Amino acid sequence: MTSKIIALVLIVFVFQCMVENSQCTIMSCIPLSGITENEAVALLHRNLTQITPKIKCFGACMVEDLHLIDGCNLKYEEAKLNFDLEGQSNMTFALDECKNSIHSSERCECGYELFKCMDDVFSKM
Repeated sequence: MTSKIIALVLIVFVFQCMVENSQCTIMSCIPLSGITENEAVALLHRNLTQITPKIKCFGACMVEDLHLIDGCNLKYEEAKLNFDLEGQSNMTFALDECKNSIHSSERCECGYELFKCMDDVFSKM
């Protein structure tokens, strides 16, 4: 079940990249955050034992590239509208579940809080 969810998340991220005609979110966020590909895969498979500041910045980069957040500001209405228009009901559901998940005031912390919340929602689908 977990591998199906991870595959779904990866498909959504890759689809989003193709729609926006940009680089793949995951691959573009690896060098920006300073983590390795192995760390990114471990995070997406929930196999990391320690969440470092770089890992948090990777999560922040991913949700920023999906236009879900700007700094510590959730772009809820804009993101919800985009997901509704694209027929991505799973992303809309996750966004609804996570709209109050940001409590920090630091960019990487905020982004990771949203990333982690959405990942938790997807893990339960």
